[in-house]
Amino acid sequence: MNELGTSDPRRIGRYRLLGRLGHGGMGTVYLGVDEYGRQAAVKVINPGLAEHDTFRRRFAREAEAAKRVRRFCTAPLIESGYEGDRLYVVTEYVEGPTLLEAIQERGPLSGASLEALAVGVATALIAIHEAGIVHRDLKASNVLLSPVGPRVIDFGIARALDDVGALTGSGELIGTPHYIAPEILGGEPATPASDVFSWGCLIAMAGTGRTPFERGTLPATINQILHGEPSLDGLEPAIRELVVPALAKDPAARPTARHLLAVLVGDATTPEALAAAPGAFPGPETVHVPGDVSWGTGDTDRDTLPPGRPPYTPSTDGAPYTTPVDGPPYAVPSGPAPDAARPDTLPSRGRRRPSGRVLAVGAAVAALAVSAAVVLTVRLSGGQPGAGVAAAGTPLFQDDFLERRGWDGWAFDPAGGGIRGHDITRGVYAMQAARTYPVNVSLAPTDNLRDSMIGVTAVLRDASTPDGEFGLLCRHDEDVPNGYMFLLRLDGQVRLFKVSHGARTPLGGPARVAAPEVGRATKLQATCAGSRLTMWVDGEKVVETTDEEVFTGGQKSKAGLVVETSESADGTIRVEFDDFSLHRPQ
Repeated sequence: MNELGTSDPRRIGRYRLLGRLGHGGMGTVYLGVDEYGRQAAVKVINPGLAEHDTFRRRFAREAEAAKRVRRFCTAPLIESGYEGDRLYVVTEYVEGPTLLEAIQERGPLSGASLEALAVGVATALIAIHEAGIVHRDLKASNVLLSPVGPRVIDFGIARALDDVGALTGSGELIGTPHYIAPEILGGEPATPASDVFSWGCLIAMAGTGRTPFERGTLPATINQILHGEPSLDGLEPAIRELVVPALAKDPAARPTARHLLAVLVGDATTPEALAAAPGAFPGPETVHVPGDVSWGTGDTDRDTLPPGRPPYTPSTDGAPYTTPVDGPPYAVPSGPAPDAARPDTLPSRGRRRPSGRVLAVGAAVAALAVSAAVVLTVRLSGGQPGAGVAAAGTPLFQDDFLERRGWDGWAFDPAGGGIRGHDITRGVYAMQAARTYPVNVSLAPTDNLRDSMIGVTAVLRDASTPDGEFGLLCRHDEDVPNGYMFLLRLDGQVRLFKVSHGARTPLGGPARVAAPEVGRATKLQATCAGSRLTMWVDGEKVVETTDEEVFTGGQKSKAGLVVETSESADGTIRVEFDDFSLHRPQ
């Protein structure tokens, strides 16, 4: 720890600062102590970032998302806020060297120590991904070796920077190049599968003392990540069998963090079977987890910032994908998704698993990992251990509406005649319907697709008409129109329609749920997979049916949103949408 400089603050909030722990691109981390003598890591964001309104909004939203993370092998958030013009976060102070420092001082890990590290980091990723967060910068300096085991820190910091690059014109790559997944280098968004790739790089580095794609220069290293094979010479065979599939170029070919943990503790299929399993993202983000936020604290570059809003991720019980919302937590969707992949039940090919030593070493880490897996399985399966099954899907599109991504309507302005559009300052997309415009449709700015998993958070803002309804569209061709409609009425009735050349045919329902209330968030989810059509409301599957004469969609088949009322109704229905996500189911 370094002494405070003349320009450093002496107090932030209720914390008296004792010295500098580190400094990085995001800000400076101090060791602080509160009025009761309890130590904490206080991260003060660089003024150049904190001055941007967009960054501050993102920061606040990601702080809410971080509240869903459990403490498994991470460190809890204590508080966050402003001190004058300073933006800051306070996390638990974790004493111990980083993994990078330990390897530089004592050399690579091996045997039980390496396996215990693999268990601890995989467990941390499970907790992070279950909260709907992507770490984005997992590396050796973001793992602290505490007295009770490894603690992953600094997850989600890159998400808060997403908008700042456009504001500053930096175009800076977020993350540490030696650990970045190839899809991110190719311009794709970060996903939990990207974190699994970083896990593979980190474990390889811990076991060999070097990152697996290191080639001396940054351009050569990036080229090797994109096109070459990893160098894993010297890595123990048992761990190597897990690292190889984790480093697959195709994100869908990587195991999930949950699968990695299951193999490590001897409770899953073989590593080579995992290599053939789809890279389904592990767990729904809307699972409610009471307790503290789990952000980490580091040392030389302890950038402890709020985690990011992720792409859509599937639940482990086969339900559709969900995203975190600024509102109450929702129950986990129940029931299997169409054609859900079941990688946890893949047959063994007889290859040996990692050593059983991992069950006995690092007692605190191993016990925590096992309990984490059990607790998460119980929560995800409605209290029935073993009932959870991982679903698979390819991420296609996500939008939190903090910027314009191509939806119809520049700004929502009903006074000026605009019936749909963005409210960038609040990060929502608004739509309304009335007698003069009874059916309001907006299609996602994506390529055409046949099968899709759709999710959105909807908040009713005006319900002065008794006949209003809102919902989701799939395989929708606005020019004909054709497609499927998943609708929730203001009285709580749920219906599913097939639209063929403008004519509607009821397919599913009506079912009943709690009626939407003004100001309350409602989570809508729908799946069109082959002939099977399913709808969830607030995590509960309410309508499922099969269309015997399935409409596969035309050349302009898209997913989207709809708000409508009857042509004879008085009043208006207005709905604000947030956290729209789209996947292609597998």
